[in-house]
Amino acid sequence: MGDIFSTQPITFECGADCDPVLTSWTTFDAEYEINLCHGFWELESSGTDSRPGVIVHEMSHFRVIADTDDVVYGKPSCKDLATNSPEQAIKNADSYEYFAENDPSLESDKP
Repeated sequence: MGDIFSTQPITFECGADCDPVLTSWTTFDAEYEINLCHGFWELESSGTDSRPGVIVHEMSHFRVIADTDDVVYGKPSCKDLATNSPEQAIKNADSYEYFAENDPSLESDKP
């Protein structure tokens, strides 16, 4: 994802025609284009469900990155999906977002 972000011309369409409950969206026929809705700008700049997290979520939809779908939304649903259906969790855009945000930080038993 970092390579794509630094080497490809990502286009952000701001104030795109959006459903009021959306913060952003992408389409499969417009690779490297992310549409940002008005609600995007109301999100925090860090933490859970943040603006950077939304960008990660949307970029994960790009075919050249992870070709994800919106299988489930929200941390509890993502955790359940990872526990009970890890193959679907890998294809879920919110899973990428929450992995990138990692807020609050997860403890690891690895050095």
